[in-house]
Amino acid sequence: MSTLTNVEKSPSAASPARAAQAEWAQQPVGVRLGAIRRLRHALAANADPLCEAVRADLGKSTAETLACELLPWAEACRFLERRAASILRP
Repeated sequence: MSTLTNVEKSPSAASPARAAQAEWAQQPVGVRLGAIRRLRHALAANADPLCEAVRADLGKSTAETLACELLPWAEACRFLERRAASILRP
């Protein structure tokens, strides 16, 4: 038996997201990377409350959350900041 998602039940539910994505795609790479940079900075600035939330919800230690969650995400952001322009070049 198949379970349909909300988008499959009502294609118009995804219309705002599709429109936003089309607008986002028109932005220069530098603008889009600004969002990635802000995310990386937010991860660092909010590491303590993020670790506490993960500990409360999943029981992971701060060290485990930093090593397995936050640092890999921050590194992925950093990779994109450094390489996205060349990777996305036509």
